[in-house]
Amino acid sequence: MFEECGEVPSHVFIATATKIATLTLQPGDKIQILAGNCIGLSGELYTRTENKAEVYVPLQDIIISLPLTDLQLL
Repeated sequence: MFEECGEVPSHVFIATATKIATLTLQPGDKIQILAGNCIGLSGELYTRTENKAEVYVPLQDIIISLPLTDLQLL
């Protein structure tokens, strides 16, 4: 809704949209990693806290801890 508004700077829009999206992530969701050593890999959200998540990455058969802001729902 706010994307079309020229009054909202793009960096504010992106940061807000990312924050909103991370609030909806739940264990069992399929996700993609957007930052860090595993950027581009996909996995499954294993557990989450307010700001962090543990993600199972089947390609490497590991569970890693990442900030929620580094994840995107697939």
